[in-house]
Amino acid sequence: MYGKAFTSLAALASLAAAAPTTVHEARAATTLTATNGKALFAGHGILAGASFDISAEAGYFPEAPGFDVRCDAYYSYSSPATGTECSWHGEAPAHNIVYAYTDYNTLAVTLRHEWVAEGGVRTVTTAAGTLPGQPQYNVPIADLPLTVSETSSTLPGIIGEYGTWTATNGDWVLDNAGRHFGIQYDLKAADGYALDAPGFNVHCYYYYNSDASVFPVCEPVGEATESSTVSLWASLAYNTTTVHHEWTSADGTKYQLVGEYNFTPSLAEFEIHPDLLNTL
Repeated sequence: MYGKAFTSLAALASLAAAAPTTVHEARAATTLTATNGKALFAGHGILAGASFDISAEAGYFPEAPGFDVRCDAYYSYSSPATGTECSWHGEAPAHNIVYAYTDYNTLAVTLRHEWVAEGGVRTVTTAAGTLPGQPQYNVPIADLPLTVSETSSTLPGIIGEYGTWTATNGDWVLDNAGRHFGIQYDLKAADGYALDAPGFNVHCYYYYNSDASVFPVCEPVGEATESSTVSLWASLAYNTTTVHHEWTSADGTKYQLVGEYNFTPSLAEFEIHPDLLNTL
């Protein structure tokens, strides 16, 4: 699925650790068109931005996949902004995400498309246009051209296929009233499941916390592996658990693999397939 153009772990590490960069492409400007636009409202009827459909064919930017989404481009009051993730018309493909936002002061609408280029490189392209005026209640927004930037940027980390983590004994964590308030499961992987990663056998226990930057460390079952930790975060609202495995390689490089799983089909037993490699 992903490019395998790496001849060594060191070469892969250099890409995974790379800071965001800008890639210049010599090409004619491309325009995408936002259609079926209307005003976007927050609670109590407060004007909050613009909503629209937008699509692009594969190759609209070199190597870029296509997309077909509905965007709620909420007002942003500061810059830079990431925006709100757009909803796909149909099934959403992996690692193909579109975000949108509207600048409150200038009414500029920005589209941000994150996708994977050759070799697993995480790539971002953008497109922008300006609304003719403030959106109005029950007044359609005319088709809006968004000009695709002639440059792209890259994000740290390399997308790829990095083995399997196996979860068993999954169950809900309940609060005093018997409501779902977290999840727990055992998680293990064999030595060398990916790259030079050490194996692990841990018990992961998570109480809900809305701060996605907080990753409690899973407890080792038996003897702990030196210089290796597993941690997790979970969103009960979206039935998602995210796991980090961090370890130090023989050459002193510290790696982090990230994997996610939607536990709607099964919480008792499941597999997580990590697909993002970072160096720390």
